Amino acid sequence: MLPDLGDTLHLSHTCHLLRAVFTDHRKNIERGIIASTPVYQNDLGVTNFLNAYESVADTYRKHGNRLRKEDELNPAIFKECLNVD
Repeated sequence: MLPDLGDTLHLSHTCHLLRAVFTDHRKNIERGIIASTPVYQNDLGVTNFLNAYESVADTYRKHGNRLRKEDELNPAIFKECLNVD
């Protein structure tokens, strides 16, 4: 597997067959690179953080400013997303 998204995109432009494979499986290829390459480790953490935040924002939109106890956010979720000790 190539270590960088840019390298993958560049390689996909070398021939029609690779371009077709890349076009058909782009999301899976990019996810595989992001999940397995340390270069994107922080990006993955930020993505997880934003997904958790989106869930919390959704809850606030549905229930207003006063959340039920079971809907309150556990701050540990964000710490876990970013792998912060």
